[in-house]
Amino acid sequence: MISGLYTFRKTKNNSVIVAYLELIKQTDELVKSQFIEMFGDTVSEKQNYKTVPLEKIFDKPQAGEWGTDDPKGVGTPVLRTTNFTDTGHIDYSDVATRIIDENKVAKKAICDGDILIEKSGGFSDKSVGLVGLNYMRERQLEYII
Repeated sequence: MISGLYTFRKTKNNSVIVAYLELIKQTDELVKSQFIEMFGDTVSEKQNYKTVPLEKIFDKPQAGEWGTDDPKGVGTPVLRTTNFTDTGHIDYSDVATRIIDENKVAKKAICDGDILIEKSGGFSDKSVGLVGLNYMRERQLEYII
């Protein structure tokens, strides 16, 4: 018998299965050791990791701004849920523009390097809570959320 997730009867043809289970075990150990190298041993070094509520580290949590319709497409670029990718980036290729008061734009402008967390408005193939890194060094436009 082979210990682990599966039990097989010993036969002369199970050497591939044994090798595969050993490979899974070794891969698991490798992933664990790489994690510890990158982040430390979070289990035995808990005293080195301070936990805080997210509200304590957010610079300016705020609701988004939608403004009014912009039929000419000359208004302020606004990021939407559809601009968040599943890989944590923002897709700027299809950004909506809206007519929004300049004072609100100044208060809601996002900066290069901001981490955006979508807190509402999910839809069928994208859930609420998407995260995106606003990386816009090559863009000249000011975006808001």
